[in-house]
Formats: sequence, structure tokens, C-alpha cells
Amino acid sequence: MCQSFGNQHFYYTSCLMNCMFDCEYCYLQGMYPSANPVVFVNLEEIFEETKRLLTIHPVYLCISYDSDLLAMEKILSYCAHWLTFTAGQKDLCIELRTKCGYNPNFLSVLDVAKKLPENILLSLKQRFIFAFTLSLDLIQKTLEHNTGSLLARLKAAKTVSLAGFPVRICLDPLIYVPEYKTAYKALIDLIKQNLLPEQIKDISLGTFRVSKEYLKRMRKQRPYSFVLQFPYELNHGVFSYPKSIEQELIHTVLDAFDGYLPTSKFYLWENAY
Repeated sequence: MCQSFGNQHFYYTSCLMNCMFDCEYCYLQGMYPSANPVVFVNLEEIFEETKRLLTIHPVYLCISYDSDLLAMEKILSYCAHWLTFTAGQKDLCIELRTKCGYNPNFLSVLDVAKKLPENILLSLKQRFIFAFTLSLDLIQKTLEHNTGSLLARLKAAKTVSLAGFPVRICLDPLIYVPEYKTAYKALIDLIKQNLLPEQIKDISLGTFRVSKEYLKRMRKQRPYSFVLQFPYELNHGVFSYPKSIEQELIHTVLDAFDGYLPTSKFYLWENAY
């Protein structure tokens, strides 16, 4: 259920299991029996395996799916290590996804980049993508506990872009809420106010979806969460919104952007239609 963004050799790796944030809809609640974070300290071995893959073909690697790696940067410095490693691997492209806002963790990674030689830094800036998950203000305040605010994430995204790194906007998951058309239009207006079209590499769109077994466990843990107790439909082992709601959410967002970016810059979760 991950987006490959058109990359043939798409991978993701988990340097950290579980997350410092507490998003009510997060699949990690159904994936692991404990909320304790588990750090893999064999980072050099992960680098060596990445090098081995690079001898076979180019690699597109997501490093922050089963956690928010940037949220732990003050403790681990893993994002900085990945940035430095990527600088020396010409056929490696990294996506770092986060719900962090403008904060010291995020700035420390940019400071590491500034210390690299200019010719290496120029190449790195084409291959190290900062992906910011943006949610409705309502969703951030009620469901995404401890995460950066919407405005703080937009400020971070703008700072990354001004530093010369590609910015991906992830409107994923889209959540069905009352007055969702008005709410998502307001969110997209805010994106337009803070980021120029040329500052956005692309946009990922996807509605809420989770595997059957994960949702079963998640519902037991949060019996009063509106996002988890919604009457989703089950298709091929995955719970998601009825097709009509999925299409309405996707079309609402696409219509709100209305020519802001070319259609080639939008990546839709494959089951959206």
C-alpha cells in the first residue's frame, strides 16, 4: 500500500520501529504488540546492503515509513547519517517522510548538508527528498497527537525548498469529515499561500486504508476513535472508504488545486479509482 512514485526499484527500510507521535489512524498500532520504540543500531550494515543493491541497479529508498525518523533526530542523528551516506552514492535517491514541523531536529539535518562540498551538495539536492505529510488542521489537533502543527510543517517545507532540496507534499491519508469539501479547499489554499508551484516536486494523494487484521487490533485499542470506527468496506483484505467517498475526496483535492500544478505531478494511490 506504498506509493512507488513511478520508480522501478523501490524499497523501504526500517531503522526504527514505532513512533514518537501518536496518530490515531496509524497502522503501527495494529502492526506491533507494544508501543515501545525499537532502534536498529546496525546502520552500517544497512548502508552496506544498500551499496550491494546499487551494484545491481539504481535504488529509490524510503527511510521513514514505520516511524518518523526525523522526530528522533536529536537522539539518533540517523537522518544526518543517511544524508551524508547518500551524498556519496550517485544512483541512490532517498525519501524522508515526516510530520515534524519547523524545529531544531529538522534544522540540524540542513546544517549537516551545508558542510558538504558544493559539487557533492548539488547532486545530493536532486536525490534527497523531504516529504511532508499535511493534514487538515482539525485532524492534526484531534488525531495526530504530538505532531507538528500544519503551519509549522508548511514553514519547514518552505525552508527545505529554499535550501534547494525537493519537497514532496503528502495528502495521505485523506480523512472523511463533515464539511470535507470546505475543509480541504482551505488546506490547499494554505499550501498555495506558503509554497510556490516550483517549490513542490510532486503531491501524493491517498485515502485512509489499512489491512483487516491491523484495523481489528486498532479498534480494540481505541474504541471511541471516529476515524477507526467508521464503517469501512473490505476489499482483498484491506479496509477503506466506499468507492464513492474515495472518489469524492480525491476529486475535491484535485479540483481545489485546479491548474496549480500539472497533472503529471500528482501521484494517486492505485485503488483511488
